[in-house]
Amino acid sequence: ISPTCKSNQTIMSMLKINDEDIYEDIDDISIPDQIKGEIEEEARLYDEYHRKMEKYKMFVKQKESHHMIDDELLLEFFNPNTDQFEKPEHWLNGRRPHMCCVYDDILGSQLFSKGARKITNNAILHRHLGGVKEKGGGALGCSKFYLSQSFKTQTGGIPKAVRNNCTSLVIFKTKSDKELQEIQEEVGGEVSKDDFYKIYNYATADPHSFLFVDLHPKKNHPSKYRKCFNEFIC
Repeated sequence: ISPTCKSNQTIMSMLKINDEDIYEDIDDISIPDQIKGEIEEEARLYDEYHRKMEKYKMFVKQKESHHMIDDELLLEFFNPNTDQFEKPEHWLNGRRPHMCCVYDDILGSQLFSKGARKITNNAILHRHLGGVKEKGGGALGCSKFYLSQSFKTQTGGIPKAVRNNCTSLVIFKTKSDKELQEIQEEVGGEVSKDDFYKIYNYATADPHSFLFVDLHPKKNHPSKYRKCFNEFIC
């Protein structure tokens, strides 16, 4: 979801994102509903494929044993266009889709002001989107990434509920002392204010380096703070 996606065509082409999965009108507050619909459709296709595969296995078993084949199975797998019995298809061959949604350059948009409630609801429920019944059930879910030049804004910024529910935070160099203080107050609770600033300054000292804050670190990780992704800062 970005109004500037196509201006970064060279970089974006590496991600191989389909055109229909790019949302440029960031004043369209129906976008969260559209994305939710896409996720639910992926779940439907996933379930449908596995249900059909169970029937297909039964069809093959009956066919190979030379038993009378159920008429319903004959009709379901026979393609009159090719005059062949065909195996069910799924674009991932039955694997669970792994989905993510990236919000970029949308501060001040209608999507983040009038649509804030939908954005928040979508973020809180992200693990539960796309419920499936087959292969263990559960939900497909959708990871959310928010790329922002500002941590907070008066209006049209990342909603507080979204910030409170984030699992990790990537902080690049900022020129605003106030903004850094706001970040420290929200995510730096395990260390003192002075120590947080020291960690931040160390992590962002090199060109393009950043402070990675893991808000849900694994038990065997020595710290929730890292310089970039791979250097733990204890």
